[in-house]
Amino acid sequence: MKDETLLEAFNVWESLSQTPDTIIAYQSRLKAILDEEARLDDVREKSLQEGLEKGLEQGIEKGVLKVAKELIALNLDMETIQRATGLTEQEIEKLCSE
Repeated sequence: MKDETLLEAFNVWESLSQTPDTIIAYQSRLKAILDEEARLDDVREKSLQEGLEKGLEQGIEKGVLKVAKELIALNLDMETIQRATGLTEQEIEKLCSE
């Protein structure tokens, strides 16, 4: 329908002609849909946050490994590299062999 007034009148007539049972059923269904939408929004937000945190952790790890490789290239001793990066001796030895 293109006539807004007629469409509005039809919608009002339709809502007035509903029985109490159909109104309750409609409202219950609407609530269920809105609840599900809110739940999905929460899941999306949580997933996004977890993804950002994981990406940040991976970026930090790559940065630490890059710094460790640079310190190895400067021929710094193992203890200094460990203190500067927080890596274990085994992790640093692995980087030395790459």
